[in-house]
Amino acid sequence: MHELWNIWDDCWKSLDKKYEIYSCIGNHDPWWKAPSQEDEMYGKPYVAKRLQMPHRYFRAQKGNWHFIILDGNNKGIMLDEEQLQWLEKELELLPANQYVALMSHYPVLSATIQLQGGGHSDFRKLKDLFTSIRIKSAYS
Repeated sequence: MHELWNIWDDCWKSLDKKYEIYSCIGNHDPWWKAPSQEDEMYGKPYVAKRLQMPHRYFRAQKGNWHFIILDGNNKGIMLDEEQLQWLEKELELLPANQYVALMSHYPVLSATIQLQGGGHSDFRKLKDLFTSIRIKSAYS
């Protein structure tokens, strides 16, 4: 596992000084099969640390753009209640001159969600929340 993270570190170093990089946790990033849950590499906290994320979900501000990075790696591919409440509060407190770009590993809105799955199972709730706010783009 360390070998794979070393490859990532080399890539990160080559980009780090040229670009601002914001990562989100993907479904293959956490090591759930670590020898034990006490292993430092087990689960999401280690991934967030290695990807230099302040938390498993977070926001970043650049000018009048508000970037929100989500973690859909929960049972059912959805936001957990703590994260959903955080997101609602973040969106509610946005000043009128702010735009929002969202990033989640899993698609929030996509035709493939209905056809093949693989996207947020809470997409209806998120869609309703997003239509009331100035969401300009969503990436997965």
